[in-house]
Amino acid sequence: MASIGGRDTRDFVVWTGVDASQLLKEQLQDGTNLLTVTNLLTGALNGVAAEINSDSVFASAMSAADSPVVSYRMGTGFSFGDYTEYSRPPRSRAEVDGHMLPLKPYDLGLGWTWNYLRNAYTAQIEADIANTVDAARRLARTKILGRPLQRTDDSGAAKGLGSGGYSPGFATTAAQTSVDFTPPEYAGNTFASTHEHYTAAATSFTSANLITDMKNLREHGHVAPFDLWISSSDEATVRAFSDFVSATDPILTVGSSSSVVALPAGYIGYLTGSYARVRVVDGWPQSYWWLFKSYGNSSMQNPLKIRVGRGESQLRFVAFPDPAQGVSPANPLGTLITWTEFGVGVGDRTNGVVRYNSASWADGSAS
Repeated sequence: MASIGGRDTRDFVVWTGVDASQLLKEQLQDGTNLLTVTNLLTGALNGVAAEINSDSVFASAMSAADSPVVSYRMGTGFSFGDYTEYSRPPRSRAEVDGHMLPLKPYDLGLGWTWNYLRNAYTAQIEADIANTVDAARRLARTKILGRPLQRTDDSGAAKGLGSGGYSPGFATTAAQTSVDFTPPEYAGNTFASTHEHYTAAATSFTSANLITDMKNLREHGHVAPFDLWISSSDEATVRAFSDFVSATDPILTVGSSSSVVALPAGYIGYLTGSYARVRVVDGWPQSYWWLFKSYGNSSMQNPLKIRVGRGESQLRFVAFPDPAQGVSPANPLGTLITWTEFGVGVGDRTNGVVRYNSASWADGSAS
């Protein structure tokens, strides 16, 4: 199993080079042994990875992939001609291009001195583990949410793209990307490499503009319902749209009314003009919205790809002693590293329209 962690301890309760019997002898101030500490950390990391992989917000927009390359059709499609028995039709060949997906390792140092562990209480260790879990959530959230907000290409060896690889965003004019993209024709619509899915205007947040963005998805073959991501700061603006219908609170019993609509958990309402289900997404920046088609949790047709190590099927976090420091028999938990490796890119460059409520475009940043 290559890539994430190499020969780490993901399938073991106790890390390689750590003597379980010795850990049972070593205790915190309150009598908790160090084996319990390793189990707490391992369980917490497994839990946060499962939470991120199954989160309905993230899963509705992406799928996992261990391949470094995404490929797609472009330009004009094939056409049938009239059949005759005396001539052979010309052969057709699809125009195909592609780009890379980033892959970057991240780590966070833990480790406690022998004397600290001897005098610490479990609650103190749990606080360090809780902060590690929060950091893992924040890392995944900012990278996943940040990709739709970025018209700029990712590039560079530091992101696993080599010296000449690029990971672009959604369709944008050729002047803005190193990977020109001419969307494939659909239902009589043809496109150019100047086709743009990033829009900025000082009066962007209107129901009419959302309908325009919806049409920009439909002309590529994506059909309703669509998903709209907004920040909590823009919620009141969207709720004030004349075609906004509030979602039914599943906890409450409501009567028959045109002012409520049943939606899956997590959506605040529905916009009838653009056929969009609305989510207020934690960490999403003010003044941006993203409209896209979700094909279901973790569907390969979703707009984003989260790249993981070869042979992996989902994001993971692992912990192991720092290889540069080794493991001290006297203090086996003294040099811990929490580690992960992933990257987020765009899989379908037609499946996303991002709008910025400002006079000119600037890449957004998630928090």
